[in-house]
Amino acid sequence: MPKNKTGCMYETAVEAAREAIKLCRQEERDKIRKSSFHNMRCLMENYLDLVEHYEKIKYRAKDLEDYLENMDIYGVDPESEDGEIRIEAIKRSKTRTLIIVTQIQSAVAMLKRDMEAKDETEKYRTVTMLYMDQAKRGMKFNQRVNAVADDVKCDPVTIRRWNTEMLNKLAVKLFGIDGLRLDV
Repeated sequence: MPKNKTGCMYETAVEAAREAIKLCRQEERDKIRKSSFHNMRCLMENYLDLVEHYEKIKYRAKDLEDYLENMDIYGVDPESEDGEIRIEAIKRSKTRTLIIVTQIQSAVAMLKRDMEAKDETEKYRTVTMLYMDQAKRGMKFNQRVNAVADDVKCDPVTIRRWNTEMLNKLAVKLFGIDGLRLDV
């Protein structure tokens, strides 16, 4: 029995809607994957700055007392709402920075252990040389890649490939399920 035009149009519209939903879901999954990789790379690019930032804002009780006593020099009344907000912002910044630095260090340590177990320590070393080496701190990324390639005695393309692989592994260790490249 042949279908009428309305039935065919309805089926076509339903199929088009299914495809649109499928495409939308895929785009959302791709966005999450890209953002976790991007976030991991951004964290690693700024790792040394984060460590330095944390080291500079380590306040002991006396440091905080001195700051509170001298806030009026900076035009801030420590008893005012603005003074309290600034103190809380400093504490929050310090705490969040410490948490992320500690988490990165933990993820890197797990990555090292995993790569040593696979006898692929060069891949792990690539990440530490690219992002955690003070001597390469002022270099642009391409310069660091070339310097690491010279150190490891391999092609810069290999360094880039290893870097991507290691950052993906670190993203999973740091972000958990959101760092995975899943199509769920």
